[in-house]
Amino acid sequence: MSLGGDAIESNRKVVVRDLPPHLTENVFWEAVSPWVRLKADPATNEPRTASRTAFVQGKRSEQPSEVDTLSVAYINFSDFKYVLDFVQNFQGHISVSYTHLRAHETL
Repeated sequence: MSLGGDAIESNRKVVVRDLPPHLTENVFWEAVSPWVRLKADPATNEPRTASRTAFVQGKRSEQPSEVDTLSVAYINFSDFKYVLDFVQNFQGHISVSYTHLRAHETL
């Protein structure tokens, strides 16, 4: 039985959930830049590690009785070894907001 391209590619997709709604896209990509690179960096000889990325910004609720909508990031790595490296280094990462609220990201 042979695996199709979609099955092989699916093991390289990572969804980062439970990101704080106040976390901006730029701040998130800067935080993961050691592991997520859409382009190779010839100056440091770092390879391209991801083929596609997306970020969905969360929203803070306006009413105290409502629940915040959390931000989510999607990463399609170019090789499974980059998935492992990212998960080993980013799993359980703690974000601290300017009001000192702490949040644990979930992969």
